[in-house]
Amino acid sequence: MTMGYTYEAMDKEDKTIMKYFENASRYMDVFQIIDKRCDVQLHHPLHAANHFLNLEFFYDNPRMAFDGEVIRGLYVAINN
Repeated sequence: MTMGYTYEAMDKEDKTIMKYFENASRYMDVFQIIDKRCDVQLHHPLHAANHFLNLEFFYDNPRMAFDGEVIRGLYVAINN
């Protein structure tokens, strides 16, 4: 179940970086580096599926059912 927590931590990390940098152009460079690393190592359909199925996150975020990235990952994990 820790995969779902990893996905949530990645989302919170983005928000923390945005708060730290006041200028959007400055944190976009940081996001590019982090996203490149996350795409290779952390973005996996199982992470998204586990995140969606984690009731703690699902009930805290009612809009999760409309998050395209999470739903796509869920369906890919189910179909594989």
